[in-house]
Amino acid sequence: MNLKERNFEDLKREFYLGRTAPKASKLARELNEEKLTWLLRHHRERGLRNKEIWQRDYFDYLLAYYAILEIALLIEFVDAIPVQDRNRALRQLSQTGIRKYYEENYPLELPARLRKRLQGLETSRIKDKDGRLTAIFLEFAALTAYFETDEDLEVFLWFLEAGGRDSYWYKDLLRVLASSKLLMASMTKDPDEKTALDQSVEGFGKFLEFCVQLDALLAACEASKPLQSALFLYYAYWFKRLRKIMGSQVSAALKKYAEADSEKEQGFVARAREAIDRLLAGTYDDVSRTDMGTSGNRMNSSKSK
Repeated sequence: MNLKERNFEDLKREFYLGRTAPKASKLARELNEEKLTWLLRHHRERGLRNKEIWQRDYFDYLLAYYAILEIALLIEFVDAIPVQDRNRALRQLSQTGIRKYYEENYPLELPARLRKRLQGLETSRIKDKDGRLTAIFLEFAALTAYFETDEDLEVFLWFLEAGGRDSYWYKDLLRVLASSKLLMASMTKDPDEKTALDQSVEGFGKFLEFCVQLDALLAACEASKPLQSALFLYYAYWFKRLRKIMGSQVSAALKKYAEADSEKEQGFVARAREAIDRLLAGTYDDVSRTDMGTSGNRMNSSKSK
């Protein structure tokens, strides 16, 4: 096994086998196209039952895996996909229900690019002459692994989708973020007493740190616009949701967060504000400046519908 073959196996182990994506593959085999298309319908067609919410979650992880695989192929971190994996990916990305899910219901650019690449319709590659892009990608993959598995972030993202948990939802989070007193009470609460609302507050703080790290990574690949754009597209959906749910309250929440967290260095809040401003503006992708987030990654987003 050469290095690039090992790279593929590492990505598969982390982002496919290490998530619930295999359950999506199983459903894609077992359900006929009519049932699969209905499961992956736009939530406005009809509300979702609890079982459907979790099944759609499996497909979000599957598409997230294909999105990161497309980036890996773009920079030649992976140069080829084993035949069995390639055939499965092309079959799944071409299935009517799945394709409608990521092309029409919740447009995702990166899985669509991978399907075209596997069909021979997309051939773009970026030469990484000095290993710099590979280093950026590895850091991005590590950041993504954290983003997709942290429990506090998961609750915060759920609330960004206007979802609820244990009788709390995003408006409760906004109420806490608007008050230094409530923030302090939540942040200093004993771990055993923390509620889902407190988890979402913790998740907000972690999301700020994530934004600072992601912004730094995107700035580091300024010389490679295609990679910069692809990395941004992976997360663009969440910045659309942040703008829709919090809007102008983001700045006020940052200020209150700084007042409540005296241990956080003062420069952090300024960096977080600058990072979020750039990410919300779609600075790192031309398409997103006019249609912010339409082609981002929806990891976990269907759970709260």
